[in-house]
Amino acid sequence: MIQKKAFRRESIAENQILNQDFQERKIEKYNTVYKRTAYENDTAVAGEYSSEEKIRWLLSVPNKQEEEATFPIHLNLDSGQEVESVKIYTYLPDEDYAYSLSSTELSDANLSSLTIPSSGIAQVEVITKVKEDKQEHRFNGATLESLKADLTVYKKWQSGSSRSESRFQLSGGLHDALDEIVTIPASDNKVVKTNLPKFDSYDKKMEEG
Repeated sequence: MIQKKAFRRESIAENQILNQDFQERKIEKYNTVYKRTAYENDTAVAGEYSSEEKIRWLLSVPNKQEEEATFPIHLNLDSGQEVESVKIYTYLPDEDYAYSLSSTELSDANLSSLTIPSSGIAQVEVITKVKEDKQEHRFNGATLESLKADLTVYKKWQSGSSRSESRFQLSGGLHDALDEIVTIPASDNKVVKTNLPKFDSYDKKMEEG
């Protein structure tokens, strides 16, 4: 029986629920990150934008010990987002070492520890609201690129030359949405196009959840 439990614990890292939920879509979705930090108790972290206003983060923590254990955790977020909801999902293996959902618990931004049964996996789902869409967003070591960015066009005047109004054709961008002429007046040296989107789609499945 001890050998069986040992084998089960050793296989947890290879069967973390997080891998199935995120890793398969990583190649197709630029707005998804996946990070596994083995030096932190095999913790895995992932996140993605579910809309322009929401981010879904997942923190997956396995218990490889022979008995129930409590693990300290921290919900480390950047200032450009705020927590809206926190749920804890606990997964346990059956006799065939397949993991299934055992319990669901509501929590909040003050969550500081997880009590996990032996051989179990706790997965913390954190839904946040985006407050700053032109900065990258971070959660426990994982990072999502900013949703939007500014485009600045500069005009450099040669020394001794007379300044005059300058016009530039902008093209390209997301879905080639940029197609316009911008003007830099003689009194200035730049023009800024603000809040240009980087992404055009979000995971509808995440929104439904």
